[in-house]
Amino acid sequence: MTQNKELITKDLQQEMENLIKQREKEEQEKKVQFEIQKQKDETMRKRNELMDKLNSTRQTRARQVLQELKDRGYNKVGNDRIETLLKREDDLDYDFIMTFFQNVRRLELERLEVAKNKKVNDVEIWSRALKEEECLAMKVYCEKNGNAEMENIRKAIQEKHVKELETKHALQSANEAFNSYKQRLLQMRRQILLD
Repeated sequence: MTQNKELITKDLQQEMENLIKQREKEEQEKKVQFEIQKQKDETMRKRNELMDKLNSTRQTRARQVLQELKDRGYNKVGNDRIETLLKREDDLDYDFIMTFFQNVRRLELERLEVAKNKKVNDVEIWSRALKEEECLAMKVYCEKNGNAEMENIRKAIQEKHVKELETKHALQSANEAFNSYKQRLLQMRRQILLD
Protein backbone atom coordinates (compact mmCIF):
# COMPACT_ATOMS: atom_id res chain seq x y z
CA MET A 1 0.00 0.00 0.00
CA THR A 2 2.84 2.30 0.70
CA GLN A 3 4.08 1.59 -2.73
CA ASN A 4 0.72 2.39 -4.10
CA LYS A 5 0.67 5.59 -2.14
CA GLU A 6 4.07 6.53 -3.40
CA LEU A 7 3.07 5.80 -6.96
CA ILE A 8 -0.09 7.84 -6.57
CA THR A 9 1.88 10.73 -5.03
CA LYS A 10 4.44 10.53 -7.82
CA ASP A 11 1.66 10.52 -10.37
CA LEU A 12 0.01 13.42 -8.63
CA GLN A 13 3.24 15.35 -8.48
CA GLN A 14 3.92 14.65 -12.11
CA GLU A 15 0.40 15.57 -13.02
CA MET A 16 0.74 18.78 -10.98
CA GLU A 17 3.99 19.63 -12.74
CA ASN A 18 2.38 18.95 -16.10
CA LEU A 19 -0.58 21.12 -15.17
CA ILE A 20 1.72 23.90 -14.00
CA LYS A 21 3.76 23.67 -17.21
CA GLN A 22 0.62 23.61 -19.28
CA ARG A 23 -0.77 26.58 -17.40
CA GLU A 24 2.48 28.52 -17.87
CA LYS A 25 2.45 27.66 -21.56
CA GLU A 26 -1.16 28.84 -21.87
CA GLU A 27 -0.30 32.03 -20.01
CA GLN A 28 2.65 32.62 -22.36
CA GLU A 29 0.37 32.07 -25.36
CA LYS A 30 -2.20 34.42 -23.88
CA LYS A 31 0.50 37.06 -23.37
CA VAL A 32 1.69 36.65 -26.97
CA GLN A 33 -1.90 36.82 -28.24
CA PHE A 34 -2.52 39.85 -26.04
CA GLU A 35 0.57 41.62 -27.44
CA ILE A 36 -0.44 40.76 -31.01
CA GLN A 37 -3.98 42.03 -30.36
CA LYS A 38 -2.57 45.14 -28.70
CA GLN A 39 -0.46 45.89 -31.79
CA LYS A 40 -3.44 45.28 -34.08
CA ASP A 41 -5.57 47.57 -31.96
CA GLU A 42 -2.86 50.25 -32.03
CA THR A 43 -2.55 50.08 -35.82
CA MET A 44 -6.34 50.17 -36.17
CA ARG A 45 -6.48 53.19 -33.85
CA LYS A 46 -3.79 54.97 -35.89
CA ARG A 47 -5.55 54.06 -39.13
CA ASN A 48 -8.84 55.38 -37.76
CA GLU A 49 -7.14 58.61 -36.66
CA LEU A 50 -5.66 59.06 -40.12
CA MET A 51 -9.01 58.32 -41.75
CA ASP A 52 -10.66 60.88 -39.45
CA LYS A 53 -8.02 63.49 -40.36
CA LEU A 54 -8.43 62.69 -44.05
CA ASN A 55 -12.19 62.94 -43.77
CA SER A 56 -11.97 66.28 -41.94
CA THR A 57 -9.56 67.71 -44.56
CA ARG A 58 -11.84 66.46 -47.33
CA GLN A 59 -14.80 68.14 -45.65
CA THR A 60 -12.84 71.36 -45.28
CA ARG A 61 -11.78 71.25 -48.92
CA ALA A 62 -15.35 70.48 -50.02
CA ARG A 63 -16.59 73.54 -48.10
CA GLN A 64 -13.84 75.68 -49.69
CA VAL A 65 -14.81 74.45 -53.14
CA LEU A 66 -18.48 75.19 -52.44
CA GLN A 67 -17.57 78.70 -51.33
CA GLU A 68 -15.49 79.21 -54.48
CA LEU A 69 -18.36 77.97 -56.64
CA LYS A 70 -20.68 80.37 -54.83
CA ASP A 71 -18.22 83.23 -55.46
CA ARG A 72 -18.14 82.33 -59.15
CA GLY A 73 -21.90 82.69 -59.32
CA TYR A 74 -23.09 79.10 -59.14
CA ASN A 75 -26.15 78.48 -56.96
CA LYS A 76 -26.50 74.71 -57.15
CA VAL A 77 -24.35 71.61 -57.12
CA GLY A 78 -26.44 68.91 -58.70
CA ASN A 79 -29.90 69.26 -57.13
CA ASP A 80 -28.71 70.84 -53.86
CA ARG A 81 -28.34 74.56 -53.24
CA ILE A 82 -24.84 75.62 -52.22
CA GLU A 83 -26.10 77.70 -49.29
CA THR A 84 -27.92 74.71 -47.76
CA LEU A 85 -24.85 72.52 -48.26
CA LEU A 86 -22.64 75.07 -46.51
CA LYS A 87 -25.03 75.32 -43.55
CA ARG A 88 -25.34 71.58 -43.17
CA GLU A 89 -23.43 70.06 -40.23
CA ASP A 90 -23.22 66.47 -41.47
CA ASP A 91 -20.64 65.22 -43.94
CA LEU A 92 -20.70 66.44 -47.54
CA ASP A 93 -20.28 64.20 -50.57
CA TYR A 94 -16.67 65.16 -51.34
CA ASP A 95 -16.35 63.09 -54.53
CA PHE A 96 -19.53 64.51 -56.07
CA ILE A 97 -18.57 68.10 -55.23
CA MET A 98 -15.04 67.70 -56.61
CA THR A 99 -16.34 66.05 -59.80
CA PHE A 100 -18.77 68.93 -60.28
CA PHE A 101 -15.99 71.47 -59.64
CA GLN A 102 -13.64 69.77 -62.12
CA ASN A 103 -16.40 69.78 -64.74
CA VAL A 104 -16.95 73.50 -64.12
CA ARG A 105 -13.22 74.21 -64.49
CA ARG A 106 -13.04 72.11 -67.65
CA LEU A 107 -15.98 74.00 -69.18
CA GLU A 108 -14.44 77.36 -68.24
CA LEU A 109 -11.12 76.35 -69.81
CA GLU A 110 -12.94 75.28 -72.97
CA ARG A 111 -14.77 78.63 -73.09
CA LEU A 112 -11.47 80.47 -72.66
CA GLU A 113 -9.88 78.39 -75.41
CA VAL A 114 -12.80 79.09 -77.76
CA ALA A 115 -12.63 82.81 -76.99
CA LYS A 116 -8.86 82.80 -77.55
CA ASN A 117 -9.24 80.98 -80.87
CA LYS A 118 -11.98 83.41 -81.89
CA LYS A 119 -9.71 86.37 -81.13
CA VAL A 120 -6.86 84.80 -83.08
CA ASN A 121 -9.20 84.14 -86.02
CA ASP A 122 -10.50 87.72 -85.86
CA VAL A 123 -6.95 89.08 -85.91
CA GLU A 124 -6.02 86.83 -88.83
CA ILE A 125 -9.14 87.88 -90.77
CA TRP A 126 -8.45 91.54 -90.01
CA SER A 127 -4.80 91.34 -91.11
CA ARG A 128 -5.77 89.48 -94.28
CA ALA A 129 -8.43 92.08 -95.08
CA LEU A 130 -5.88 94.84 -94.48
CA LYS A 131 -3.42 93.17 -96.87
CA GLU A 132 -6.14 92.78 -99.48
CA GLU A 133 -7.07 96.47 -99.14
CA GLU A 134 -3.42 97.50 -99.47
CA CYS A 135 -3.03 95.29 -102.54
CA LEU A 136 -6.18 96.73 -104.12
CA ALA A 137 -5.07 100.30 -103.35
CA MET A 138 -1.65 99.55 -104.86
CA LYS A 139 -3.23 98.17 -108.04
CA VAL A 140 -5.48 101.23 -108.41
CA TYR A 141 -2.51 103.55 -107.85
CA CYS A 142 -0.42 101.61 -110.36
CA GLU A 143 -3.17 101.79 -112.97
CA LYS A 144 -3.52 105.56 -112.47
CA ASN A 145 0.07 106.64 -111.95
CA GLY A 146 2.14 103.64 -113.01
CA ASN A 147 3.20 104.98 -116.45
CA ALA A 148 4.05 108.42 -115.05
CA GLU A 149 6.09 106.90 -112.20
CA MET A 150 7.94 104.62 -114.64
CA GLU A 151 8.70 107.66 -116.83
CA ASN A 152 9.99 109.55 -113.76
CA ILE A 153 12.20 106.58 -112.82
CA ARG A 154 13.54 106.38 -116.41
CA LYS A 155 14.29 110.12 -116.37
CA ALA A 156 16.04 109.86 -113.00
CA ILE A 157 18.20 106.99 -114.29
CA GLN A 158 19.05 108.91 -117.46
CA GLU A 159 19.97 112.03 -115.44
CA LYS A 160 22.19 109.92 -113.21
CA HIS A 161 24.00 108.48 -116.25
CA VAL A 162 24.49 111.99 -117.69
CA LYS A 163 26.00 113.20 -114.39
CA GLU A 164 28.32 110.21 -114.26
CA LEU A 165 29.53 110.90 -117.80
CA GLU A 166 30.15 114.57 -116.97
CA THR A 167 32.12 113.58 -113.89
CA LYS A 168 34.15 111.09 -115.93
CA HIS A 169 34.99 113.71 -118.59
CA ALA A 170 35.89 116.24 -115.90
CA LEU A 171 38.22 113.72 -114.26
CA GLN A 172 39.90 112.97 -117.59
CA SER A 173 40.61 116.62 -118.27
CA ALA A 174 41.87 117.01 -114.71
CA ASN A 175 44.24 114.10 -115.32
CA GLU A 176 45.79 115.89 -118.30
CA ALA A 177 46.15 119.11 -116.26
CA PHE A 178 47.79 117.21 -113.40
CA ASN A 179 50.24 115.50 -115.76
CA SER A 180 51.26 118.85 -117.33
CA TYR A 181 51.70 120.38 -113.83
CA LYS A 182 53.80 117.41 -112.81
CA GLN A 183 56.02 117.80 -115.91
CA ARG A 184 56.60 121.48 -115.16
CA LEU A 185 57.62 120.69 -111.58
CA LEU A 186 60.07 118.05 -112.77
CA GLN A 187 61.63 120.49 -115.24
CA MET A 188 62.05 123.10 -112.49
CA ARG A 189 63.80 120.56 -110.28
CA ARG A 190 66.16 119.54 -113.02
CA GLN A 191 67.11 123.12 -113.63
CA ILE A 192 67.70 123.70 -109.93
CA LEU A 193 69.87 120.59 -109.71
CA LEU A 194 71.84 121.52 -112.81
CA ASP A 195 72.60 125.03 -111.59
